[in-house]
Order: sequence, then structure tokens, then C-alpha cells
Amino acid sequence: ATPVPPTNTPGPPTSTPVPPPETPVLPTPTRRPPTQTPIPPTPTPVPLAVVYGVTVDNAEFGKGTISFENRGMWISVPGAQYVGDIGFLSSPEASAEIQRVWSHRLYGGGNWSVKVVVRKKVGWVSCPASKATCAEDKVDGTRVIITHEVYMQPDVWASLLNDFLRGGLSATTQNPHYDDIQKMIFESYSSITPQVPCIGFAFKKVG
Repeated sequence: ATPVPPTNTPGPPTSTPVPPPETPVLPTPTRRPPTQTPIPPTPTPVPLAVVYGVTVDNAEFGKGTISFENRGMWISVPGAQYVGDIGFLSSPEASAEIQRVWSHRLYGGGNWSVKVVVRKKVGWVSCPASKATCAEDKVDGTRVIITHEVYMQPDVWASLLNDFLRGGLSATTQNPHYDDIQKMIFESYSSITPQVPCIGFAFKKVG
């Protein structure tokens, strides 16, 4: 018999090699710039002005006022004439200091107010020409109002006007008479005087 060659047993099919899975590449995060703290806008400074009345606290009795009545003081400088007024500075610091001074007032028991009358002439025996500033009170306990009459000599007004023309309202607070003027306005009814500028001056050219 013819010998039959042995049949080769087929081996298992060679598997196609599978490449190892690729490590996924994560996207590089886009770096954001650090958030800046917003800078608030610089507030526009409020120009200093003169006001002719303020409200003051009389505790349980209510709110009173300190107001000015200017009689129109004429001041002459070379080549011009002005009318001068006295009032309060409009700054928050002045308002707070006026209230602090008012808390030392000598009068209680009612809703007191003060009317400051700025006289252009004076007839008081107690106000000689040698005094730069003068003041006199008239107290009305029925109406709970103090009429506080004040007077400044012409040379004091002229000095303030020169400061005003040179440097504006703020320059008048550096005048050598300024502390005496604040004392003239406050001390007789409040027993103390302000520690910061509270009094202001306005000048209007009239000729």
C-alpha cells in the first residue's frame, strides 16, 4: 500500500498584534489672567462753599438751627468794592464740628436756635475800635432763640478779602484773625470754640 503522508495539524491562526492603547493627551488648559480687583473710581471732590444755615440737634426737644443774617458789609480795595458775608463752610468736617460745639451749649430745656446777625455798624460801648471782633447776645426764652449780633472792624474784612482774592475760600481760614472770628461766632452760647475751620466768607464785587 502506498503510504499516506501524515496530515499536518494546522496551528492556531496567528492573531494580529493589537497595539497598546495610546495614552490620551489631555488638552492643555488655557491659562486665564488673574482677575483684578476692580479699582473704584476716584470721587470728584466737592468744591468748598459757604452756607448760611445748619441744623443742630437738641436731643429730645427736636432740631434747631444756627443761621446767618448778613446786613451787607462793604469793603473797599484799590479799584473795586465788594460786599462781604459770613457763613458756615459746607464740608462734612465743619458740619460735624459745629454739632460737637453745639452740644456744649449753655442753654437747655427747649428746642433752641441761634440767629447770627452780622452788623455793618456797631454802637456798643463794649466794642471799641481797638477790638478786632465784637459780639453781643439777646436771649429770648419764650421763643427759645438767641439773637447773636457780631461785628468785625473794616481792617479785618479787608484782610479777609485780600486772602480770598489771593487764594480763594480756603486761604481765608489761614487769616491771622480767623481763630478770633470763630470764637466770636460760637463761644458766648457754646462755651467752647471749634478745633477745625467752620466759618467761611463770601465776597461779591459790586463796583
